Amino acid sequence: MSTSLWSSFFPPPVRIALAYVLIAGLWIYFSDRLLLQLTNNQHQLARMATYKGLLFVLVTAGGLLLLLKKALARERQAGSAWHRSEETYRTLFEDNPQPMWVYDRESLAFLAVNDAAVSHYGYSRSEFLAMTVKDIRPAGEVAAQLENVAAVSRGIDKGGVWSHRKKDGCLISVDITSHTLVFNGRDAELVLASDVTATCQIEAQLQLRNRAMEASSNGILISSTRASGMPIIYVNQAFERMSGYAAAEILGRHLAFLGGDDSAQKGLVDIVGALHLGHAAEAVVRCARKDGSPLWIEFSVAPVRDADGTISHFVSAVNDVTERKNYEEQLEHQANHDALTGLANRNLFADRLRQSMIYARRSGRLIAVLLLDLDRFKVINDSLGHRHGDELLRQVGERLGHCVRSGDTVARLGGDEFVITLAEVAESDDIAQVTRKVTEALAMPLLVAERSLQITASIGISIFPQDSDDGETLIRNADIAMYQAKQAGGGTFRFFAREMNQRMQETMEMEADLRRALVRGELELHYQPKVDLVSGAVTGCEALLRWKHPERGMIAPQLFIPLAEETGLIVPIGQWVLRTACLEARSWQDRGLPPLVVAVNLSARQFRQPDLLATVMQTLLETELSPHVLELELTESMIVDNPEAAATTMHKLRILGVRLALDDFGTGYSSLNYLRRFPVDALKIDQSFIADVATDRGGAAVVNSVIAIAHSLGLEAVAEGVETVEQLYFLRGCHCNTLQGYLYSKPLPAGEFVALATSGRRLEW
Repeated sequence: MSTSLWSSFFPPPVRIALAYVLIAGLWIYFSDRLLLQLTNNQHQLARMATYKGLLFVLVTAGGLLLLLKKALARERQAGSAWHRSEETYRTLFEDNPQPMWVYDRESLAFLAVNDAAVSHYGYSRSEFLAMTVKDIRPAGEVAAQLENVAAVSRGIDKGGVWSHRKKDGCLISVDITSHTLVFNGRDAELVLASDVTATCQIEAQLQLRNRAMEASSNGILISSTRASGMPIIYVNQAFERMSGYAAAEILGRHLAFLGGDDSAQKGLVDIVGALHLGHAAEAVVRCARKDGSPLWIEFSVAPVRDADGTISHFVSAVNDVTERKNYEEQLEHQANHDALTGLANRNLFADRLRQSMIYARRSGRLIAVLLLDLDRFKVINDSLGHRHGDELLRQVGERLGHCVRSGDTVARLGGDEFVITLAEVAESDDIAQVTRKVTEALAMPLLVAERSLQITASIGISIFPQDSDDGETLIRNADIAMYQAKQAGGGTFRFFAREMNQRMQETMEMEADLRRALVRGELELHYQPKVDLVSGAVTGCEALLRWKHPERGMIAPQLFIPLAEETGLIVPIGQWVLRTACLEARSWQDRGLPPLVVAVNLSARQFRQPDLLATVMQTLLETELSPHVLELELTESMIVDNPEAAATTMHKLRILGVRLALDDFGTGYSSLNYLRRFPVDALKIDQSFIADVATDRGGAAVVNSVIAIAHSLGLEAVAEGVETVEQLYFLRGCHCNTLQGYLYSKPLPAGEFVALATSGRRLEW
């Protein structure tokens, strides 16, 4: 029997007990052989000694047998433990579902692998045991593997996630747990490997998403539905930069805080409603940055659901659209506001008037429309230049804005025309009070181009609903009333009345007829003779426009000439007058009449036309009329509005050889200051002064002074509106040069004037 079998069947305690039994048996055998040779007495003593020895042997053998029993029990327990350890080994290593192996720490060779490792990595057991740990690691990580082994040998736990290569070449991520042990007398490592490739991929994706969220230029917020108040649990850096808030100041708060004090705005209400209803939503919300500056953000909110469909979070993508919103507001402002004054323009005014009328119908209150037109603005604009004229309009708009309530509207319709809507007015007296306030505000001096200017405005007022329940009609009625205020001398206001509308309708009809009159040949010229006060002979005439309406008959000039001025028709009509008068004068010369100077009145619009000089020159050339036969009459107000430009134009006309006369002299304010600079040939004394020369010393003194001024400047003095002999004698006494009036003749049609001029009739006194 081999030594191992001997040790298995006869452990040390059993061997000792057997030795004692053998010794006792030999002791009894040899004792009996000795007793046979002894005497009885000796035999008795020897037997007693033998029994004592036998008793000792038996006691000893009994003790040994008891020890043997305990030893056998321990041996049986050890055998059971060995079997249990073997089962544990099989369970923990061989039958473990996770890959496990044992490798030599020095050579890194595999010493043992379990079935799970063989199955997972694809290598057979024999292939595994022929390899080292380095063979399943990527080449670039072998050095790290060696460092890990060295660290473990120093008692440092270097577990973690490593990359392993399977037999098919696929790389996997493995979470390693290792333990040092002695295996078959060799220092080894027991390794438990858990494949965490899927987990790592998920973590990598999450990290990538997190990096993408942090790197995104758009703000991202995540709200949790699992906590009370639906707090924000995540905010990226882009939103921190966008809002100026740190993440710690945002986390834990509800999205509604972004609206600040304006939590009732529609966009924010839509977003909050989507959170509570559990659906996606998009909206533009007006917010405020931490520093208080405005921030417009475009929200896109979407729910995130669990596997069971329950909404767990809301993700909000936020885009800063402040710049776009500002641009849109700028475009909207430009589309609805006047670029010069910043006031509402015609479109916005009409919309607000429409809204005010809707509210007024419900409340039963009044609405007033105030239409303002600045008096003599064109004079200021031409004198100071358009840049300073614009500055004046800006200041006027600012003053008007201070005169009304926040719910009222001030608009600029164009040019120097403004309009005000007074919404929700209780009494008509309130309208007059506001109007007086506007008039007083405009009457205060304005500082423009370092000059103190004082302006006035003509204001027309229409009231809803009594004047009209239509916005356009209200504005038109206010315009009619404004025209009446203008006719009253300006600087005042007028309420619209029905009779105003009737007169305006007549005016509009007259305007339409006047536009057709030129084409239909309804206009004609009458000529009033000018008589020399020394010889009494006719020296010239003034061409006066007449309109013979086919239905109304002859229309007085004072009715249609102001209308022609206002509508601009005076320019084409004036050109017709100039050409017709020149043709008549040329025809008179062809008939053998002496050269009679024909005077033509220029309107203010004509005088300001840039092509005036070319028009006069072309007319003279086409009619073949000598320039010295033509006299152009200018009013005093035309030249004092812009004296520098007027003087330039007048000098150019004089170069052509045309005579110039200053009409209505004495009715203005500044003529004497500029008269010496103007190249005029004659001063015409207004008939308002002539009418009272025989009875009014003041009037007589003015006429005498004007004649004296004219003579001192070498100019001809012409008296208009001479109707009586007393006036004639007074003018002769003052040495007036020429008279014109009914005393000699009324204005005559061309044929009658020619007959008078050729009759030889002289003025008698």
